[in-house]
Amino acid sequence: MLENVFIHQEDMKVYAVMQVDHSLRDKLRTIWPNLKVGRSDEWLWMYERRQHGYSIESVLDVTGYFNAAKTINELMIDYLLTYLKDEEINPSESYEINKIKIGYNPSSSRLY
Repeated sequence: MLENVFIHQEDMKVYAVMQVDHSLRDKLRTIWPNLKVGRSDEWLWMYERRQHGYSIESVLDVTGYFNAAKTINELMIDYLLTYLKDEEINPSESYEINKIKIGYNPSSSRLY
């Protein structure tokens, strides 16, 4: 749901892009959802665009700004999956006990 009032002219640009580019909008809803109660995803994207994207308008227009966010997300996932694979951490239903490491030594923990 979109709030009824556009606060800035930039908000209208974001709204227009999201109405036309449904694949971008749907991807952003997955990777960049609003977590604030009572606010829409579009509200968040408009806010973030005003705060961080407006100053780079000469380099990235509205579509470019959000496509850059999508690309950064994809790169971060690729890097994370590569790192996990390099450390031999793979999705599985079972693990060899000798490959499971304890993250701390309970006998030396200051929590006790």
